[in-house]
Amino acid sequence: MSLCKVWMVDIMRETADRLARLRGRTQKEIDDPLPSPLEDDCHRAIQAIEEAEQVRYVTTAERIGIRKGMERGMERGIKRGMEKGLESERALLQRQARRRFGDAVTERAAVLLALIRAPETLEQLGEALLDDKDGELWLTAVQAQVERAGDRMDAAGDASPAG
Repeated sequence: MSLCKVWMVDIMRETADRLARLRGRTQKEIDDPLPSPLEDDCHRAIQAIEEAEQVRYVTTAERIGIRKGMERGMERGIKRGMEKGLESERALLQRQARRRFGDAVTERAAVLLALIRAPETLEQLGEALLDDKDGELWLTAVQAQVERAGDRMDAAGDASPAG
C-alpha cells in the first residue's frame, strides 16, 4: 500500500473514531458497515479532509472505473486515428490519380479504395501509381489488392472487407 493510501486510511480511521466516540460507538461498530447517518458524517469528514489537504480520496472502485474508461477512450481514439489516417491516404491517392490519369480513373478507383482497410496496402498502391504507365494498369492493381484483402478478411472470419 502506498504511503499516501496509508495516510488517507489513517485519517479516515481517526475521523471515524472521533465520530464514533461522539456517538458512543466502539471500534468493532466502526469496522462494521456504518449506519446511514454516520456514513453521511464520515463522507462529509472525508470531503473536509480532501479540501483541507487538497488531496482527493479515490476509492478502488473509482480507480478501476477510471482505468477502464481511459482504456476504452484510448481504444476509440486509436480506432478513430486509424480511420482518419486511412481516409487521408485514400484522399491523397485520389488526388494523385486525378493528376496522373484523369477523373474517369479516379472515380472508378474511389469505390475500390474505400474497400481497403490496411494502410500498407494503400502505400503499395501509391507506389504503383507512380510506376504504372496508364490508369487502367493501376486500376487492375487496385482491384487485385481489393480481392486479396477480401480473401485475407474471409480467412480471418470477417464477412465484409469494409469492416
